[in-house]
Amino acid sequence: MSDKPSPQDMVRRAVIFNGLRQRDNAEIDIRVDRYLRAEHHPIVPNSWFAPASSECVGLFSDGYFYGCISQCQAVGEALIRFMCQCNKFRPGSNFETNVSKLKQRGFIDNKFENLYSCLWQDRHNYHHMNQGIETDRQHLEQMALTKIRTLAELEKWVFQYSDTHGHTPKWPKYWPGPKDGKYEVYLRLSP
Repeated sequence: MSDKPSPQDMVRRAVIFNGLRQRDNAEIDIRVDRYLRAEHHPIVPNSWFAPASSECVGLFSDGYFYGCISQCQAVGEALIRFMCQCNKFRPGSNFETNVSKLKQRGFIDNKFENLYSCLWQDRHNYHHMNQGIETDRQHLEQMALTKIRTLAELEKWVFQYSDTHGHTPKWPKYWPGPKDGKYEVYLRLSP
């Protein structure tokens, strides 16, 4: 048995390659516009959910709106559990209860709670692909944009930092480290 691709495999590969290249060239301006509209937070801690959060922007800019919506909600859920742990209490399995506990204990305010409610809206419908979810591409794009911007606002609040002294976190408890006086960060400055 040879490892060499068959002529049919080579033709199929060339057809797929050319199709993807044509699509990418045709959509590049739209994808750049979407990336810029996402307005994500450029620097976050190097946590287990940082790569997943960054993928939200890629999903949105590439036009994968269902994936973007679900991913933003999943990252938001991870962020809430992370905040519970950093504030020295064990998160429960219920998202709304965790948000409520954070608020009751003074770790978040009304604005933050409202942002989470916006992010969480229709979560079960999209995670379970329930009948009746939005299918219109324009509406989906707007929903995905709302979710990704809401997640960005939440990350900006939790992971805010001061530029005056070399990116000093406002709430160090949410940043791993520091090691040798430096925090581990996950940079999201470009795609």
